[in-house]
Amino acid sequence: MNRLYYYFLLLIIFLLFPACSKYDQDQGNYKYGVSSWQGTNVYSGRYKGAIERARKIVTESNRGSGLPGAQVAIAIDGQICWSENFGFSDISKGTPVNSTTIFRIASVSKLFTASALGKLIEEGKVHLDSTITYYLPDLPEHYSCITIRHLVSHQSGIRHYYGADKSEKTEHYTHIEDACMLFADAPLLFPAGQKCEYSSYNFLIVSAIIQQVSGKSFLKYLQDEIWIPAGLKNTFGEIPVSRIKDVTKFYIKSSSDASWVDAPFQDLSFNWGGAGLSSNANDLVLFGNALLTNKLFSKETMKMMCAPQLTSQKDTTGFGVGFILYETTDNEVIIGHGGFMPTAKSYILLFPESNVVIAFTSNTAMVNFADETLVEIAHIFLKEKKNENHFLFSKMLNQHWTGLWQIKIENGDEKYDNAYLYFYEVSNMLKGSILFDNREPVPLEITELKEDSIQLIAPLRSHTAMIQLVLKNGKISGKSYYNKPLTYLFKKQLSKESELAKMLKPKNIRDGIRLN
Repeated sequence: MNRLYYYFLLLIIFLLFPACSKYDQDQGNYKYGVSSWQGTNVYSGRYKGAIERARKIVTESNRGSGLPGAQVAIAIDGQICWSENFGFSDISKGTPVNSTTIFRIASVSKLFTASALGKLIEEGKVHLDSTITYYLPDLPEHYSCITIRHLVSHQSGIRHYYGADKSEKTEHYTHIEDACMLFADAPLLFPAGQKCEYSSYNFLIVSAIIQQVSGKSFLKYLQDEIWIPAGLKNTFGEIPVSRIKDVTKFYIKSSSDASWVDAPFQDLSFNWGGAGLSSNANDLVLFGNALLTNKLFSKETMKMMCAPQLTSQKDTTGFGVGFILYETTDNEVIIGHGGFMPTAKSYILLFPESNVVIAFTSNTAMVNFADETLVEIAHIFLKEKKNENHFLFSKMLNQHWTGLWQIKIENGDEKYDNAYLYFYEVSNMLKGSILFDNREPVPLEITELKEDSIQLIAPLRSHTAMIQLVLKNGKISGKSYYNKPLTYLFKKQLSKESELAKMLKPKNIRDGIRLN
């Protein structure tokens, strides 16, 4: 009777565990920052496995450095299938990032400027091969050899930021022409068209041309012709007073102890067109969808904007009209842009052939995230869409494993310690946990599921252990066969987990029986 009572109590512990586990929620404050997720805005039942894996990529990749605040969103076939907020827009107040939080998007701003230009090109009001002095005659004489094509593919020879341009601007610029005076008198770095060298000031001049040709202020033209048609409600140059409360705080690392501190004030009005706009991942995905579905201009114009631009020496630039053209080993077409400044890192990638848009925004540059990460996440969703995902969360397979199991783990000298496995379903997904006597349950990530076998990862913060089990005649057996410290820092600091990890080092597992 006492034994049955113990099993009953153990089952209650496991049933409660999924709802309250600190590992599942992953909302811890770490020495080097915040690494947490605050819940899902948009969740598609079709992509449960992909969402879970993508979430882990974001949280796990930033566990060491921390992640103050971020947002990720992905759309497939025009529908947002996952959008999630991570961390905090204000760490000191504990204010979480939400669906309307506004981030700086840095150089992703260039795609909005390029799209506004594309609209004017389609209307015949601007021509790529016209010189920029045709539209802006007050520019210095040495700019007369530069065409709009040179600007949008970074072949102009105009310098990029340096010094105060990049990190110390606090002055507000009401007129684009005044901002152009920051660099207009500087000599060109090379003759226009000779080579490709990145400069955000190229797009400041493009924004001045848009303003001149359209007869509207640059931000007004963006609002009327790009943001409203694309359905964007959280994208701005100058944030309206009514929306200031939605703007995230921005963070940099302290040089003394690597903690997060508020970034110094910056005014980005000196280059809205090149790096000064604000938005979030949700709006960026809507913008990408508008481009892929020709809401902003025709398919032919979009094709023109994505055409590779070449130097006068016929060398590739890696750019279209504003778009970065990503090269992949399997000839996959990816277009988009990234943004980087001390207070922001952002990306938007479009997969035209797969009809996928994915975007990321964060409130610091010190985040372990790159365009390759977005490509990896997009591929996870595409594999699940094609039903090629190696996670097999079917109802039939789940039923083979759900319940409480007692197993024996070898501890040396042919002796075995008891441990307990608990498998449970959440939204038709099989989840698992492992419990050793007098220890907190540890969640298990299921990486492979079959009718007669299962492979698991115990993602401890300091170690990762893999467990492989076989189900035969109603009993399970197997082994834990891999154990690796994630970082020296965690190995040193988390001695308790190091001890727990030793219990999962390569050992035989046998005599697993279902208790309920």
